[in-house]
Amino acid sequence: MLQACHQFAVELNRPELANAPMVLWGHSMGGRVAQDFARFAPRRVLAFHIALRGYPSPEEFMEEKGVAALIPALYLMGEEDRKPKDIWKHFLRARRNESPRAWILLPGQGHWPKGVSSEENKTTAEDWRAWAANDIVIPWAEAIIQLRLAESVDPKEGSVKLRNLRIQDGWLGDISTGRIAAYNQFEGEKSTASWFPTEGVAKAWAKFSFPDGSSKGNNEKEPEDSNK
Repeated sequence: MLQACHQFAVELNRPELANAPMVLWGHSMGGRVAQDFARFAPRRVLAFHIALRGYPSPEEFMEEKGVAALIPALYLMGEEDRKPKDIWKHFLRARRNESPRAWILLPGQGHWPKGVSSEENKTTAEDWRAWAANDIVIPWAEAIIQLRLAESVDPKEGSVKLRNLRIQDGWLGDISTGRIAAYNQFEGEKSTASWFPTEGVAKAWAKFSFPDGSSKGNNEKEPEDSNK
């Protein structure tokens, strides 16, 4: 990926591509790639999304240290998808270490969008929007980009130093009930709650994950291992 960025910078005459920080979105195996790349080159990753990631990873690939643990991330998991236990443990481990991470349930979603098949694609634009979680992913990414990039940043001049986020400045959401509150006012267990950069993003998450204002489809139970 890094070599490709340098090649694009030269061939497209866009020197900023060689140093620009990345927001990674990976579905299934791509989620593992995003997760592993963030661990491998954390100073190039502004944020990453693990979307409906299948198959467990070796334990050594689940460890995050130093800069990697400071990267904001979304764990996008489908209500109908069989999720590996290790990614749930990865989220909990990250939150207990005060990493800026959010667990986002995709209501009614399986591993693929509704309507997708090998014979005929009947997926609507609305189905794609729900499966990709645009209503939460887009405002979350926009807020994170604004907070992590300095106003005067110019990747044409060299590597970009990303700002670290203060956990205490964010908002938390209870993944079982959908209750949200500013970090210092949150009454639940902070180490297992989803973390959000702003009140607006927290509200978008609550509306998306709990569209009926209920806790249906919550994550009170540990996800099942997809290999069982």
